[in-house]
Amino acid sequence: MIAVNFDEKTMLWQVVAHYPASREAFEQLKIDYCCHGKRTLRAVAEDSGIPFDQMAASIRQAIASGGDSDPDERDWTTEPLHALINKIVECHHRYTRDQLELTDKLLTRVARVHGDKHGDLLSKLRELFNNLAAEIEHHLYQEEAVVFPHIEDVARCAAGGPEPPVCLGFEETALQLEHEHEEAGRTLERMRSLTDNFRPPRDACESFRALYAALEDIEKDLHKHIHLENNILLPRAFELMRNGGCCKNTG
Repeated sequence: MIAVNFDEKTMLWQVVAHYPASREAFEQLKIDYCCHGKRTLRAVAEDSGIPFDQMAASIRQAIASGGDSDPDERDWTTEPLHALINKIVECHHRYTRDQLELTDKLLTRVARVHGDKHGDLLSKLRELFNNLAAEIEHHLYQEEAVVFPHIEDVARCAAGGPEPPVCLGFEETALQLEHEHEEAGRTLERMRSLTDNFRPPRDACESFRALYAALEDIEKDLHKHIHLENNILLPRAFELMRNGGCCKNTG
């Protein structure tokens, strides 16, 4: 049995980083562990109105059951940064793009079949989805074209390699990405509210149900994705820049 060690002073992101299966408990409790993971469990419990002991029991139960554990799960706080970046791109970026494409098709199909009865809901959902998709596509491009390559250059520099190429405004770009993470999260929250927690109407066909399931899957995967970037990748990269002598070209 896995040894579980945390208390009320443990940071939320640390629990998820070291016990990935705990994500299931936080999802069920509607606790944001990705964009707002830099809080103690005591603060999280107080903010959520959940007794700490009850929250801790839910976390331990999720860890014991294995939750939604990824077979490729590792301790990303210690893995090389290039491996973490590869994980984010190959797993989460690819999945997000595929899921957005699938959801777009499902939305079109469902609107065609159910537009007469659920037209207002589906029109609002389409607007939210289009905004989310546009934001995410730009976001993923910025990460793959600018942020991730520079982090890899910094990691090589810290390991004794050459100085990274000039990347002016890197810190501002990285912080903007964190802001965009929060915006995407808020858009998904609006979708969840609009769809009654992704609960299909009684007359929903299989495509309607698949649409809501796809949106919920996007939300869950985005939580994992944002956690890896906000709570592990970017803090580790900034730490290297501060201590590795490779920060002069990132201002």
